Amino acid sequence: MWEMSLMGLVAWVAGAQSPALQTVPPVRIVDTAVRYPVAAQSIGGINAELRAYATAMERSEQGHTRSEIEVSSQLDPTPGVCRIATAEVSLDVTTTLPQWQAEPAAKSEVRAQWERSLALLQRHEAGHRDNAVDAAESLRQAVLALPPQKNCLKLQMAISLQLQRMRWQLELRDESYDLRTRNGLRDDPRRMGKTLDIARQDGTAQRREWPARHSNANEMMPYTGH
Repeated sequence: MWEMSLMGLVAWVAGAQSPALQTVPPVRIVDTAVRYPVAAQSIGGINAELRAYATAMERSEQGHTRSEIEVSSQLDPTPGVCRIATAEVSLDVTTTLPQWQAEPAAKSEVRAQWERSLALLQRHEAGHRDNAVDAAESLRQAVLALPPQKNCLKLQMAISLQLQRMRWQLELRDESYDLRTRNGLRDDPRRMGKTLDIARQDGTAQRREWPARHSNANEMMPYTGH
């Protein structure tokens, strides 16, 4: 699942003599990973725990991504004109996924099916993160391109307009992505050929090409994201 919130912070620097804005720093990205435990050791038990989690969270999916995009700026008012003195776009992404607490004696076929299903879900949530990163960068470029205005109120409104426009575009992009992938039940054809670090249960990582085949999907419940 994707969620998004926006915040615009604007400060006016009265009497400042700073020059017109030349650059905006790169988007500041903070990633947070949240994992919820799955303790069952059979496919049926794992599926039951995943359904219970989704029900408890009032969701229909087992993974979700929340994105918070913020733009902060300082405006430089001078007689007859207002410019952006400084500006920064930041993105906070929180990705929530299940984590299987496999016992040493766990069956190899259960391990294999868990890894396949989790890898597909990870790739889906990574797609939502990519959408948010692209949106934040587009916002950065839009803020950078804003011309000076006659007064700071108009410039502040122009920044807010870019925020709202980015929000609308990101919502449409995520909705389209969920439709193409059926909320993570299949890989996105537009992301073919990309690679992703897939975390193993032992904490190490492996590289996988898109897409990894999801065989035996009827044996383990396909995990969904949004």
